[in-house]
Amino acid sequence: MKLKNMCKRTLPAVLIGSMLFGFTACAKTPDSSIVKQKDVDRLREDAKKTPDEDETLKETAKKAPKHYDYTYENEDKTLTVKADADVWLPDKDTIPMYEAAGEGFSQELTSAVYNYFFEGEETYKLEGTDMTKAKCQEKILECKQKIAEAENDTELTEEERQDIISHKSDELKRWQETYKDAPEKSTLHKVPVDDHLKVQGDYKTEKENDVVYGVDCQTEDEYFLVINAPVDSSGWSTMGYTRNTGLNYSGQKGEELITDEQKQKAENSVGISLDEARIKADDFFEQINVEAQVVASMGIQDVSIDEQEDGIETFTASEEYTAYKFVYAKSVDDIPLAVTSNTQVSDDETSLIWCYENIYVLVDKSGIIGVHWEFPTEIKKSVSDNVGIISFEQAAKTFEQMMPIIYEGEIEERTGSNEKSSMTINIHVNQVNMSLMRMRDSGGERTGVLTPTWVFYGDVTYNSHSYYEDTGKWEDFEYSEEAPWIVLAVNAVDGSVIDIVEGY
Repeated sequence: MKLKNMCKRTLPAVLIGSMLFGFTACAKTPDSSIVKQKDVDRLREDAKKTPDEDETLKETAKKAPKHYDYTYENEDKTLTVKADADVWLPDKDTIPMYEAAGEGFSQELTSAVYNYFFEGEETYKLEGTDMTKAKCQEKILECKQKIAEAENDTELTEEERQDIISHKSDELKRWQETYKDAPEKSTLHKVPVDDHLKVQGDYKTEKENDVVYGVDCQTEDEYFLVINAPVDSSGWSTMGYTRNTGLNYSGQKGEELITDEQKQKAENSVGISLDEARIKADDFFEQINVEAQVVASMGIQDVSIDEQEDGIETFTASEEYTAYKFVYAKSVDDIPLAVTSNTQVSDDETSLIWCYENIYVLVDKSGIIGVHWEFPTEIKKSVSDNVGIISFEQAAKTFEQMMPIIYEGEIEERTGSNEKSSMTINIHVNQVNMSLMRMRDSGGERTGVLTPTWVFYGDVTYNSHSYYEDTGKWEDFEYSEEAPWIVLAVNAVDGSVIDIVEGY
């Protein structure tokens, strides 16, 4: 099985491509139980069986270690795996399995979030346009001027000149088309909008007759959007709240704050401590009546975006943290759902996109400045309230067996295509949780189960050393995944490895 290319992310060529879950000459073949065919219906049946006493959560917790230490390094020293992780299990006697579905946001939840931010305020949506014929004409003249300047700039290379001319010519055509239908005077006006889910005509799916419901509203400095895509469409449901602070955090990765030194540095630059910010974020979930737990606390930097003459945008992050980013996992009876920053998707065109639920809250010294929530998971009926699970020892054995197989295969794939490329991978596991993880049914729909899972969270850092013939230079590149990142997930019911991308 393979992990597919990441969406919304660009990497150097040495990192582009699928992660190979294959077998290498230097790695032993795993037990058949680890790679056996996934069958979620069979999983349901296994979950309904009365577990032996030593398979219950209560007995498993008694035998599990409080801490897990493990180190591995391959002969070539290209792969290092180190586990220095606390092991967490729910303080309960049993662990359940639930039916789950990827649906939209309910009216109740939408109203709760809306009221948290806007209660007592008037919200609206802007309709019409402020782009008059006069303003379009200004843009048209500006494009023509830029083209003329590029044609006469002797300091530009021919390639740079053509890039600028091409970009500005395309922009010129767009403004000329806009000019045709632009009004003489501004038609921009406010239309009152409340918290009720209504048809959103501006948002479309791939199906002509699909109807998208949601809320799209704002105040002078706040914006709220809810989009509920039809459950059988290629789109997915998302909710977002943003308060304008003059800073931009779009696309920025957070850096996990673990040490006291890191936390103090963040407090000095943000102007509020991590604990104080966490209280503000937790209050949001308490008030909207959603059970959730923080799984990663990070410092985040704002980014400025500048467009160059050739149309290429440059992104410059501030040198210090300016806000906190808290990643949350929803919980069921104090048992967290597994969550990951992984946004890779299956390349199976018949399978609907269904990433794991993604929730994070941005906080600065003024309070909550942003909420991002997509792929909401609806918990349906119980499959079983007492599922038999494998021990931590069994899960750790699978982890130790699969790590070389997975990542040495990835290194081989990266370096084999180019004799002048090399890669090393360093993996650090810092937490192991017994969580409920979504596994999807076959057929590509957004239905499945929440199954008990041993989740190995940690950091994966890629270091590449590559030669590029077009520049004649060697380049070093380091890339690490944003927390929370699932290094490996072992199904606690049958001991198989869960494919994070395919979802089974």
